[in-house]
Amino acid sequence: MAQTIQDSIIQIVNEGMASTSGSFHHLGDYAIDGSVSVKSLTVETTLDVGTIRAARIVTLEGSNLEKGNFTGKEEAEIDGRGLRFTAPNVDAMLVYRAGGKIWSNSNVDIAAEKSYHIDSTEVLSINKLGPTVTQSSLRQVGTLSKLRVSGDSVLGDFAHFSSDSGRLGLNTESPNGELAVITNNIEVIVGSDSVHRAKFGTYTNDHLDIITDDTTRITITNGGEVVIGDSEYRNGVLRVNGRLYVDEIIADTRLSRSTSLIFQATEDDTFYGKGIEWVANDRVRRLVLGHNPDRIYSTESIDLAENNGYYINNQLVLSNHALGPTIVESNLIKVGVLENLTVAGTAQLSTVLSTDIQLPGETNRISLCSTGIIADNEFTIVRGHDSDLHISSTDISIGHRQNKTRPVRISGRVGINVSNPSSTVDLAIGGAFSFSNKQFTSGDSAPLDGVYSKGDICWNSNPSSTSYAGWICIVEGNPGQWRPFGLIA
Repeated sequence: MAQTIQDSIIQIVNEGMASTSGSFHHLGDYAIDGSVSVKSLTVETTLDVGTIRAARIVTLEGSNLEKGNFTGKEEAEIDGRGLRFTAPNVDAMLVYRAGGKIWSNSNVDIAAEKSYHIDSTEVLSINKLGPTVTQSSLRQVGTLSKLRVSGDSVLGDFAHFSSDSGRLGLNTESPNGELAVITNNIEVIVGSDSVHRAKFGTYTNDHLDIITDDTTRITITNGGEVVIGDSEYRNGVLRVNGRLYVDEIIADTRLSRSTSLIFQATEDDTFYGKGIEWVANDRVRRLVLGHNPDRIYSTESIDLAENNGYYINNQLVLSNHALGPTIVESNLIKVGVLENLTVAGTAQLSTVLSTDIQLPGETNRISLCSTGIIADNEFTIVRGHDSDLHISSTDISIGHRQNKTRPVRISGRVGINVSNPSSTVDLAIGGAFSFSNKQFTSGDSAPLDGVYSKGDICWNSNPSSTSYAGWICIVEGNPGQWRPFGLIA
């Protein structure tokens, strides 16, 4: 064995040397032709390899696999990147569009019990709009069985919504979750006890079945056991199209992709049900392609950042406070407090509530109820700028004093101070009246008191033979001078 020392570096040359011991520091490249076996290897900077085969990979961070990470130095480099599902007559995409939007050419379908969110606020679920959505361009809504603008809501005496707690109970007035359903003495709830964590299941000490085709596929017992399939027929199948995470494997693999993830259908397999999955705490969260019809399906709510919205064909259809201007139809059965309501067609209220319909005013409130129109002080019907009907506590006026040529027509018998006018007359007056500034009254003799004018007439209320038809005032005064007329032969 030859050994030399030069510049504090030891050079050993021995072709027959089989092993060495001790520590040494080598500067420069190191090329090995053959296999290397080490018990521990530390790489301080970068390890470049062609293939890594490992029974177990553990990172210092211990985080899970991150799928679909698209990066670029500028926005244009990631424009159009995302997920793509292709097959004959199918080309479904979920990609990024310039301007901070996620775009899809397919329907986006989420689970029935989930909803769309914007900035952690629910804006749309399968049966209602979120409470922050207060504006829309709707022109049609479904038939509303009951409508309350504010306060608690009760639908069909079985659905109870509390505005104080923000909870909805079906067959219960005291729900134990944001949504609660009681049937067969079992309470099923949907809600959340903390930020970024939702819960769904039975509040009572009962099992929970997850079904398809009205057949139980997964059972979660009241003791926490998860059962897949039927114990008798043993037909449960758990299929993982991708990686399976268990306690013994923790992976943190980040991919910088320049192309979209593509799921290609084959003769033996379909791309339906494929996409992105997140697994934690024995729960799988999925964003995959559904079918009948083709659509992007998510098992979770989709939450957008603040000031973002949902788009269809580059048109905004839903934001955190409004529906898009292109949405003109809906089957809404509940709306919030409306600031303005304009109906272009027929509006129908199936049931008028006990509070009726009220038009508030500073000094005069008007209510529309089943019995008529009620005004606190006065009520006026106006045509143009002219008042056609005015009702106050002191008088009732019909017509306009500046337009006396316009006729007022009354069809039928008219009674003044008469409850039931006779069918033989068209006008019945229950007291004195004035005609062409002349007063007409009745009595069994000429008036003995009161102020009368010349030409006023008092008709005889008790006529007989040799008496007179009445008396006429010839000199005004109190009561004035009266003379009989119309001798009855």
